[in-house]
Amino acid sequence: QAAAEIRRRLLAPGGVCIPRRDRVYVALVEDDALYARTVGAWAAVSGTLEHESLTSLMANGWFRTRASGEQLVSEPAPFVALDYDRPAPALQACWDAFATRDGIAHGLLVWFDTDLTDRVVLSNAPTAPPALYGQAFFPFRPTFRMRLGDRLRVELRSVLAGDAHAWTWAARDDSGERAVRHSTLLSLPLDPEALQRR
Repeated sequence: QAAAEIRRRLLAPGGVCIPRRDRVYVALVEDDALYARTVGAWAAVSGTLEHESLTSLMANGWFRTRASGEQLVSEPAPFVALDYDRPAPALQACWDAFATRDGIAHGLLVWFDTDLTDRVVLSNAPTAPPALYGQAFFPFRPTFRMRLGDRLRVELRSVLAGDAHAWTWAARDDSGERAVRHSTLLSLPLDPEALQRR
């Protein structure tokens, strides 16, 4: 909404703002190495360190990555379309993700296609050539072992909190027995006394 208002007030006649619009997509992704390096990082520490709270913090964060098309476990689903000449829509979606192959859904992969101008486009999709911008990985804990045709009900949501976005994501299988729910608000170590003062 702010971007549209800034353009209305400040853009000279005939001027062009870059980018014009973004289309954001999401898919289930399999990436064992990335998962081990992020969510599983503390489990790799030898000794008797109790790491559950640290692992939980990692499982509720998102991470920059670069995945390939072969790592996708489902077809891409549209998350949101952002036209910077118009107010931003709600950043939330709920959809059914069907497994396109056997594999492990380690989490969600998020990327964008952007129209820089009406004739120039840029994509950081897994099937596109590597770009400056990486993709975003939102992990599941626990992960989902998928068979071809299996379905997950998936939700992704972002809410502006101050200057940053707070993300929540969730998934559950058809039985409802396997389900996960995550939030970046749970990725920060919080001091109870500091929370009480706020």
